[in-house]
Order: sequence, then C-alpha cells, then structure tokens
Amino acid sequence: YDQSALYSCLANVRLAFDPFTQFEYSNTAMGTLGVILERNYHKEYGEIIKQDLLEPLGLSNTSAYFDETD
Repeated sequence: YDQSALYSCLANVRLAFDPFTQFEYSNTAMGTLGVILERNYHKEYGEIIKQDLLEPLGLSNTSAYFDETD
C-alpha cells in the first residue's frame, strides 16, 4: 500500500456518517498521518518513530520499519 493507493482511496472515499458526529479507528487516517509526518520531518516514518518515540522511551525491542511488498 503506497502513497498513490492512499491518495486514490482518499479521493474516492464515501463517509459512513457526517464528520465529527461519530468516531472509529481508521487505517486510512493512520496512513495519512504517516505521510504528513514524513513530509514534515523529511524522514521515513520508521525513522521518525524510532528517534522521537521509541528511543526516548527506551523501547529498544520495538520497531516501526516495514519491508516493501510486491
């Protein structure tokens, strides 16, 4: 699932309810947040999470790196 697929999903999404009237977890929202973080920090998502979250908390056995898929 790359940025192109994410943008396509966002362009074609049909909301189940009016914004801010109900809330639920969204993988699409998490993907959008990842793109925003990458653009803001000029780093890959996994590196941002490692440097700004995992290392400060001492979580040395946790990672956020994802292999490319076909």
